[in-house]
Amino acid sequence: MEFPPPQNIVPEGDPIPIDTRYGISYTVPGDWRDGSQAVAGWEGDTGSVTFGGIAMYGYDYCPEHRDGARKAITGITGRNGIDVATAAFEVSRQAEAIFRDEPDDGVQIVYSEPTEFAIDGAPAIRYSVAARNLAQKFDCDPTEATFDVVATQGYSNATVAVFMVQTDQQIDGALEPADVDRIISTLRHKK
Repeated sequence: MEFPPPQNIVPEGDPIPIDTRYGISYTVPGDWRDGSQAVAGWEGDTGSVTFGGIAMYGYDYCPEHRDGARKAITGITGRNGIDVATAAFEVSRQAEAIFRDEPDDGVQIVYSEPTEFAIDGAPAIRYSVAARNLAQKFDCDPTEATFDVVATQGYSNATVAVFMVQTDQQIDGALEPADVDRIISTLRHKK
């Protein structure tokens, strides 16, 4: 698939299914913004991270940000030439590029052990990452955040698909861990 699948049109407020170019779909609540045709990412001193098939929650909640801050974002990327476990591990460690402004800053990043489960019968591995003591540029910026990564079989464009949910914490309306779990539970093979 050269381009992402078309957006799914649903009535306002209904859950939004997001189809991706890796043959994996997921669903976000109806108050999210469908950005499935777009890409998003982070760039810092430790590298860059990019995901497509995105959806955003609480977009533009912090008006000081020129590029539109969001309270949470989902997205997916693909990997070839490595297995599911390696892909999950490597992408989870990209939290360094997401949360650190410089290598020796005061940000504390804690990685979970891997959790194994299955998505439509295919093996999947999840890592959860918590970041604390984040630098604030504006008063509305978070001081804590999470980054959850799930790798599983890819069905198009890559042998492994890697899904992520990144949330800002310690802000009004922040997602709870159960909200992240619900989104991850919707991951499925789009047949």
